[in-house]
Amino acid sequence: LINCLIHFYKRQNIQQLQLENIQQEDYIMSRAVHREYEEEDIDLDSLLEASCSQHEDSVLDIDSILRPLSDSQQEMEANLDLRDQKIRDEIATQEEKRVRSEQEQVMIRHKVTPALIKRKPPGLNLLQPEQLLTFSMTDLSLETDFGWTGRKRLELSGLPSSFVERLVGGQNVLMMVRYLAPETGQNNMVANEEEFQSMVDYVFYLSTVCEDQLTFSVLSKCLFDLLKSCGYPWHVTTAHLLATFVNLGARAQLLASEQFYQMNLASSGPVLPQFYTARLNIRQGRKVISQQSRLVMLRNSVQLVGDLLRLPDRNHLGQNTTSLLTMVYLAITVGQDQAVVGTPAITRSISLLLHSLLSLLPPPPHTETHIQDMAELLSAGFLPHHLCPSSTSTWSYTSLPAYMATAGHNHPHNMLTSCSLLPPHSPIKHLLAYLYTQLVLGVTRVDLPGQVSTTDLVQMLDTHQALWWTLAKDQHYSMWCVLGLMDIMVEGDTEELMVGSDQFDSLKRLVSLLDQYLGRVGRNDPLNLDPVTVGELAAEMASRWKMAVNTAVQTGLTNEA
Repeated sequence: LINCLIHFYKRQNIQQLQLENIQQEDYIMSRAVHREYEEEDIDLDSLLEASCSQHEDSVLDIDSILRPLSDSQQEMEANLDLRDQKIRDEIATQEEKRVRSEQEQVMIRHKVTPALIKRKPPGLNLLQPEQLLTFSMTDLSLETDFGWTGRKRLELSGLPSSFVERLVGGQNVLMMVRYLAPETGQNNMVANEEEFQSMVDYVFYLSTVCEDQLTFSVLSKCLFDLLKSCGYPWHVTTAHLLATFVNLGARAQLLASEQFYQMNLASSGPVLPQFYTARLNIRQGRKVISQQSRLVMLRNSVQLVGDLLRLPDRNHLGQNTTSLLTMVYLAITVGQDQAVVGTPAITRSISLLLHSLLSLLPPPPHTETHIQDMAELLSAGFLPHHLCPSSTSTWSYTSLPAYMATAGHNHPHNMLTSCSLLPPHSPIKHLLAYLYTQLVLGVTRVDLPGQVSTTDLVQMLDTHQALWWTLAKDQHYSMWCVLGLMDIMVEGDTEELMVGSDQFDSLKRLVSLLDQYLGRVGRNDPLNLDPVTVGELAAEMASRWKMAVNTAVQTGLTNEA
């Protein structure tokens, strides 16, 4: 058949050959498909046999699976479940911690840090607004409280008893002043030294509790006229100032602590007048006043005492340094009250009073010793938290370095306020700022020179660089106060600065120190303003001091030319 086809192929034309080729290819394709189906049929049979055998095996496996687990198998399965659950719990805990940590980081980055630095210092809780007046204008008695004995003399002179009662009984103070005629120096109400002292004390204490400014002006003029026109002795003392402050609500634990005066002055503290101590047990009839009236009385009293100190021969403070230091302490402590620090009218009166007191210091060579004693009394000796913990309730020690609370020191901003009350460019002001700087830095062995300069400040900062940078790291409020104290110390050394002098080199060193600080403090965080405030103050101080240094250099070059 094949030979025939071949032979037949040779004899056919091209179209027939193409048809034959197509037929031949179809035949070959059909044979190949048939063979594949045959092979697949064979494979299906073998696979069917294998599946049957596997089915028999699976029946056996199912039986073994359905058989109950042994105790060891159950224990192993329970252990595996516990391990699996533990792993799942650890993964969940780690994931929860990671998410929580991310959330905390976001909160920290966006948290607003409360600003602690304020324009107004926290002050001391010294004046108690709820305290009643121990004495007032309506209950103060010339006879009972001060022992005046001229009533009978006035009645024998022909004055009616009712009129005498109006004069000396406190019913009409202005009428008493009119009849007293203090500017003449002669009247029937004052016949001897004892009556003069009783009358002056009476008018003084009346003036301290005047709510009306006109009445205060009349009484204070009466007091000065009496002192100027009469030759009898009378002196303003610490008892006058102490009784006035305590009557207006000042805490006696701070102002009259016997332990404080024994430790710092080695003497007894000021004693309240006898009439005041006698009134302490009387609770009835005490007057209630508003806080505004209390501050007005305080301003008038401080102003009155300051004016009295400037009268010649009306005080013994120049001969009694202990009393002088005590009055300075009383004035500065009252000047730190939380209500007083924000009242310029009172702080100015206190500054004038302090100026009058400092002018009474003994002349050299004893001046330095007394200044040292005064600075020590007001700085390291004054521990308000130990004397009266309630007085420090206006701030929290957690916002200050830990050693400030341990020692019981005053707030650094209050320290800065104390310096501002003292006269500018005074040696005591510079020395006190120097001591305060050391206390805030945490210096344990405080340097107490007779006179302090910028050179002493630089040497101290170089010695205690570690304390400086520790404070500068995160105690921004305390650092702000330290910079303010440093500025007070340098205030007098920039006016006549000369190239090559110790003050010139020291000022350059301070400028370098401030530049280093500015390079470390973060001043661009709008969510934490305290470093920004400190940085602004440091930059302003450095700018002023650089200008002083450059001016000194230019002046030196001009002089050489």
